[in-house]
This record gives sequence, C-alpha cells and structure tokens, in this order.
Amino acid sequence: MSLSEPARFPTLGSRSDQFSGIQRSLAVAELSNRVSRLEIAGDDRAKFLHNLCTADIVKLPIGHGTEAFFLNAKGKTIDYGHIFATPTSLWVELESGRSTGMIKHLDRYLFREKVTLHDRSVSHGQIHLVGPKAEEFLASITSSALPADRLGVIEVPFEDTTLQIRRHPRSTMGGWDLVLPTEQMPALVDRVEAFGAVGLGEETLEALRISAGLPRYGLEIGEENLAQEIGRDVEAISLVKGCYIGQETVARLDALGHVNKLLRGIEFPTGSAPRPGDSVWAGEKAIGTIASAAESFPPGSCRALAVLRLAGGSPGDSVRVPSASGEFVGRVVTLPFPAGS
Repeated sequence: MSLSEPARFPTLGSRSDQFSGIQRSLAVAELSNRVSRLEIAGDDRAKFLHNLCTADIVKLPIGHGTEAFFLNAKGKTIDYGHIFATPTSLWVELESGRSTGMIKHLDRYLFREKVTLHDRSVSHGQIHLVGPKAEEFLASITSSALPADRLGVIEVPFEDTTLQIRRHPRSTMGGWDLVLPTEQMPALVDRVEAFGAVGLGEETLEALRISAGLPRYGLEIGEENLAQEIGRDVEAISLVKGCYIGQETVARLDALGHVNKLLRGIEFPTGSAPRPGDSVWAGEKAIGTIASAAESFPPGSCRALAVLRLAGGSPGDSVRVPSASGEFVGRVVTLPFPAGS
C-alpha cells in the first residue's frame, strides 16, 4: 500500500447508529486527513519547544501531553495544537495542512540546538475511538496499562512497529487516539472493524467537538486572536514558565484580569444552523461571528461556537443571527454545552 492510499475503514452508520455506537459500544473516526503531525527529536527538544509556545514543556513528564498556543511577538496566535511527550521525542498535533508551516516557523529559531524536525503527516495515520467499549478494544491489542490522565500517551508494539495510544477526548464522552505508521494502518483498522465498531462521519465528529467547546485553528482560532480569548488558559497556558515568544502580552492580559471577548457557545432551539461567518448581534450591536455550527448530538437543537464580546455575549444573554435562510435567535452558554441542554 502506498503512503497516500487510505486504509479500508468501517462503513459509516446512520446518524442514529453512530450515536448508538458512541453511547453503548464503540465508534471510530478516521483522523489522518483531519490533523497533521510533526515529531521533534534530539536532546534539546524540550527546552527548544518550551521557548516557542505557551505551555511548560520542560516540566512535561514523559507519557503526558498538553495543549499549547504558538504566538507571534505581539501575542497573537499563529497556531494551536497538542503536544505529547514520548521517551524519545515530542509529537505536535495540528490542524490538517499546518505541519509544513510550523516546521518553517520552528526552523527559524533553530541554531545550535540538538533538535531535528520531522513531518509525520503522511508517514503516519491516526484514528479516534470513543464509546464504553473503547478500553475493552485497547485491551485486546495491548496488555500495557493505559494512560490515566487526559492527554496521556503510551507506546506499545503492534505489527512489528510502534503504536501510540493517547487518551485524547474529542468530546464530552472522552476518547482515544491511535497513531502508527501508515503501512500498518490497515491491520489496525481490520481489528477495529472485527470488533464491531461503527464508523463516525465528519458531521458527527464536528457535532461532538462543538458540544464539548473544543476549538480548532482556522475556525474558532485565527491570527487575530489573543490566546486568552479562547478560554483554554488552564489547559494551554503557563503563567510561571518564564520567557517565550508572546509572553509579555499574555502576562499583561493576566495582570489586567480579563479579555474583551471570549469563545462561547450559542444554543439555538432548532435543528437548522446558521452559517460560519454569519454575524452575531446583541440588540443593534454586532458582537462576534459564528465560527462553526452543527445540529446537536443527539438531534434536537443547533449548537454554535463564536468568539463574542463580553458586553452582550455573556452566559444567559439572548443573541440573534441574521442569515440568508432567516434569523436565528439563541442563548449564550458557557462551554462545554450543558448536558441535556
């Protein structure tokens, strides 16, 4: 199989079948074309990356992970992702198509450090497992103890290669990511399919992500955003790690005590959704823009994510979204969306 040829994947079930798999059994989503991956190796890898992102990488233990923002000198966000520490390297997970630009960015600051940068977006594949039988499936392919902490990672042997197992919740229902060389991906997918997993579609995966309030670069996050506007301070920002690119802006905002806008959820009591790019209004004032929206899962309402100004965009506030298909009226909520809302 060529590196670009996708592995055979379980057939997508109906929307109700997908939800049933998530709630009662096992569901699987293909991530190879949704994310990009780069590996940073070398003795100086932790110190090097530590100076270029908001997370404390020097103190990140092997077997653990973290979220992180990459900022420019003015504190604006040039990227956002997840970093995983394995015994021999750091793995950085970004949105699809972002690894090449990130390698160029990192390489600008690489001088005499013992560091090597490798794009693993094509050489490796990635799937996501979610559902109450996920750990049962993982126990069928490894006897190793699974990571207990969010974003924990282990490496185990599989098909004469190394398989990464990451506790990586992509919804409020938890979940696991499995990463391994592309050539061995068909064998892993065969095992997942034989276990009876139902395939998750992109729309379902997005609905789960939105309900959990998890941001994506290029949707909720862009170059115009300050890191603290996304509401991932606890998960992605260290205020005590010392200097890094953009640190002065982060520290100044922390001292100020707040930002002027923040990533929020909006619940609409209808199954139809406004479009990304539609303006959000509080009264006669525009306070933000819809970043992403999807029918809730299970169905019944529509949920959207938007970076909103605090004035008019606080939890409980009523907002409206004029759209080509009509005007939507919704309620601002704190993320993640309340269960059963």
